[in-house]
Amino acid sequence: MMVTAVCGCGAAVFFLVSYLVTDTTVSDLARPFTGAETKTYPLTAQLGQEPEQTILVEIPARRLSEEGCEKMLEEAKKQLPRVIAGKNSSLEHVEQDLFLPDTLCDGLVEFVWESSDSEIVDTAGHVYSEALQEEQVVVLTAQMSCQEKIRYVTFPVRVAVPKRDRVQQLTLLVEQKLQGESETDKTQEWFRLPDSYDGLPLKWSFSRPPYGIWILFLTAFGCLGVYTASFEELKNKEKERENRILTAYPGFVARLTMLAGTGMPLRVVFFKMAKTARDRACQEPIYEEIQRACHEMESGITQKNAIENWGKRCRIAPCRKCAALLNQNISRGADGLLEALWQEAESACEQRRALARKKGEEAQTKLLFPMILMLLVVMILVMVPAIFSFAGM
Repeated sequence: MMVTAVCGCGAAVFFLVSYLVTDTTVSDLARPFTGAETKTYPLTAQLGQEPEQTILVEIPARRLSEEGCEKMLEEAKKQLPRVIAGKNSSLEHVEQDLFLPDTLCDGLVEFVWESSDSEIVDTAGHVYSEALQEEQVVVLTAQMSCQEKIRYVTFPVRVAVPKRDRVQQLTLLVEQKLQGESETDKTQEWFRLPDSYDGLPLKWSFSRPPYGIWILFLTAFGCLGVYTASFEELKNKEKERENRILTAYPGFVARLTMLAGTGMPLRVVFFKMAKTARDRACQEPIYEEIQRACHEMESGITQKNAIENWGKRCRIAPCRKCAALLNQNISRGADGLLEALWQEAESACEQRRALARKKGEEAQTKLLFPMILMLLVVMILVMVPAIFSFAGM
């Protein structure tokens, strides 16, 4: 704070002393540079012994002499051909728009433009050469003014024929023929197209959309869609079949264990289960596979291979495990088979209960969205009358 106070007081004293010592009396004011804006000077005036008055004095920019105006006009005339050309190489070959300036030389020289043919080059510099068949010369006239001095300058501009592709050329050919028709031709029912161009015969025909390609593409797309849909349907059916086998598996294992516990050979057990399923018209996939395994045994396939094929066709891990236990019994004897089958039955029951819990959770998840919709409907039914009652409706 001390440093700030000392510096501030010192600066104030310095400017106060310089104000008292320095003579601020002025008798001449500098004019702004030619072309600049008016400059405003804040001055203090004292008449005799009267109090001082603050006055704002505006000084306009300095005017050019006649020689200065001539010099500026000559300088602008030299710059114009290069400026007008814009992006074109020169005024002898114009393909793009021109640049016609309003001022040059820092705004000291002003221009007013005129064109001998505004349909090709207008006073804004736009070039319209789309319909040209040959080069055209357009004369641009510039009225240059510097203060009161006025001078006219002309610039011949050669507009080139634009580069056209074959489609543009033929389109222009048809348009020219339409424009060149007589009144009698316009009353005719038919319009005759040009039959030649640039010495070459010209043949016309209606354009035909490639319906065949579109139909082929749609056919391929449709086949892909049908294949995808059938593949998804097959996957869903396979998944449904596996779920049915997994659901029926605990009962199957329990029944197999009971029949094996009576001392029947596995071959007889399988045939008995197949006969029971056939008599009861059971449609469970796991018993259909049992019947197929019995047919394989009747056709000469070994019991071990038939049971192994049964496990593979069921396509679930518990069935493959059960087939392995049964084949182990065939290879090593019946010791421990019943105990292993009872354990498998208990495991299958646990898996069935877990599957039931999973399906219940999935069902709750599927019901979540409808419940949310019902909640929204109830909220609307409750809130709308309340809002109307508050609004006095």
